[in-house]
Amino acid sequence: MLRQHRNSLFGGVAFVMALATALWLVGSSSLSDGQERITVDHDQPLKEVILQGSPTYLTPDFIEEKLVIPQGEHGKKTVVVRRFNFPTRMTSQQVTEAMAKEGFRPAGFYELEAFDKAFPRLQFNHSIVALRDSFEDGDEQKRVPGLWAGGGSRRLNWFVDSGDSWDRWDVFLGVREE
Repeated sequence: MLRQHRNSLFGGVAFVMALATALWLVGSSSLSDGQERITVDHDQPLKEVILQGSPTYLTPDFIEEKLVIPQGEHGKKTVVVRRFNFPTRMTSQQVTEAMAKEGFRPAGFYELEAFDKAFPRLQFNHSIVALRDSFEDGDEQKRVPGLWAGGGSRRLNWFVDSGDSWDRWDVFLGVREE
């Protein structure tokens, strides 16, 4: 009896979480399908961007030294961003491929921070992960930036990307060039 009650309780919680995620993803948007336009300033010094994101336990100097950001992006540009959420556990490669099918690529650090700045009150129920830029921390774990949500606010955090660690409640920021 207790096992049956526990299973129905967890099933109910999973349903409520799935419903909340679906309603959140619909959101209000200036474009269709939860898409938003943001302006990204690639010329802003990385350390300044890190400090704007209320960094957690990793120091801005450490992040600035280790973070791998693709070269060649300069100036301000407008891009379209969209939050992606998938119903099953997925690898980073599967997330990237699913985004590509819809014309998006994973967001990078500058795009994540521009999204946070443009929409500071958009959501606090789920963290938002940007898979493009990464670094290896002192424990040789790959880390990717994300906006950690909790307690009615969100802040910059660094999620471990083991390649297969993403669950159905993880949300990813995708980018499409205009």
